[in-house]
Amino acid sequence: MAVFEQEAGSLDWLAGLIYQAKQSIANCGEIFGSKAALRSAISVTRSDSTGARFMKAFVSAVFQALNSVLELIGLRLIRTNAPVRNFRLFFQHLKSLGFDVKTVIDVGIAFGTPPIYRAFPRARYFLIEPVAECLPVLERLKQRLNAEYFQVAAGAENGEVTFNVHDDVSGSSLYAQVEGKVLDGEARPTPMRRLDSLLPEKLEHPVFLKVDTQGAELEVLKGLGSRIVEIDVMILETTMMQVRHGIPEFAEIVRFCDEAGFVVYDVLEGHMRSMDGALAQIDLAFVRKDSLLRSKTGTFTPEQMTDYLKTSRRLPRRDA
Repeated sequence: MAVFEQEAGSLDWLAGLIYQAKQSIANCGEIFGSKAALRSAISVTRSDSTGARFMKAFVSAVFQALNSVLELIGLRLIRTNAPVRNFRLFFQHLKSLGFDVKTVIDVGIAFGTPPIYRAFPRARYFLIEPVAECLPVLERLKQRLNAEYFQVAAGAENGEVTFNVHDDVSGSSLYAQVEGKVLDGEARPTPMRRLDSLLPEKLEHPVFLKVDTQGAELEVLKGLGSRIVEIDVMILETTMMQVRHGIPEFAEIVRFCDEAGFVVYDVLEGHMRSMDGALAQIDLAFVRKDSLLRSKTGTFTPEQMTDYLKTSRRLPRRDA
């Protein structure tokens, strides 16, 4: 029974899903042959490299079997230590390394970025959002956090610009959609300010910058001027293709950040293009090239190296 040939939500569709699940579980059984073999593997201690490899293969098989079912309904399991991390896991990673942000500059608020606020509740916040409809969100955040907000567009110059406000305010942008005015929303005159004209003279470190401005990310960075050196970590929404007229794409953004002294540190969540499933946007995390987050070299601790050498797969030796 082909699940995709049935109407989603129908009894036949559900029956097909259950059948697929049973087949996936059966496939796991075939990998290990018998219950006795599985019990034997489970009873083997971690110190036995053969047993450890067996268990690693078993977990991998179960993982793949579960995903073969979940993917039929648009879901997928991922390892918590595997790319791509979401914001919450990325901030957990930073804090596990002792990196506790003291200043947050959040550009492009829309409905808010809760993972940041939960991760760093005691930080000082500077919130920038030009859309008037987002004022209630800004007010709530000001009451909840040590925050001040600015109802302006952040950019490379001080002045006034035309800002395209969409019905879905999170898609509002300085840039026009390639599809035309039908998606551009309402064009509003909006004040623009450089970040270096909004921020206080001194910022407590570490300083974290998030920019989600639907294509204006480099304009925001240019508005920092020489103060870009004060940023320790930043997350930029990065576009892979021209979904809006004149926006910078992946290579240009990475090149600009490289010239400003930053390197890509992590790849976070992204969005696929509706028309064909191509990757349209991702969130890139950058750190300074001289960051303590990059001070260690290599891949393993000594203990991890020992475990790796015990459990890694090896090709059989050829007879001399």
